Amino acid sequence: MVFLAASLVILYAFAFWMPKRMTGFELHYTSLFALVLELITDIWLNLQLDLYRYFGQGIENKGYLVILLFPVSNMIYLNFYPYGKAIRYHVLYIGAATAASLVYEWLAIQSGFFSYHGWKLWYSAVCYPVILVILAAHFAHTRRIRKAS
Repeated sequence: MVFLAASLVILYAFAFWMPKRMTGFELHYTSLFALVLELITDIWLNLQLDLYRYFGQGIENKGYLVILLFPVSNMIYLNFYPYGKAIRYHVLYIGAATAASLVYEWLAIQSGFFSYHGWKLWYSAVCYPVILVILAAHFAHTRRIRKAS
């Protein structure tokens, strides 16, 4: 629980003070998308298939704190995404974000707030790049919508 609480404080403080490259609309819209994507994933993989758990089996009140990680990490990831740069920068950025996510997941397992029950770290290594591309594509679409209106 200490690791999760410290993570939330650090990430939200960083997001608050980072130089913003996104409008309030973009921050709000993409954070909601990230939250819905995370909730759908957790309902399916965690609650329905029981492949991993936050703290214990089923829904626990402290498990709701985990949900707060996804909007802020999405905000930070998208704020520094290398839009308009060569594709190699996109690949490197997604690779670095995947590596950071895997390290964080491993630390979450070590701290005890996350555990596997059929899931493997290498599954996450395959899923994270796909999720990160979806988030970046959604953000690009959000920017197009904002500019069109």
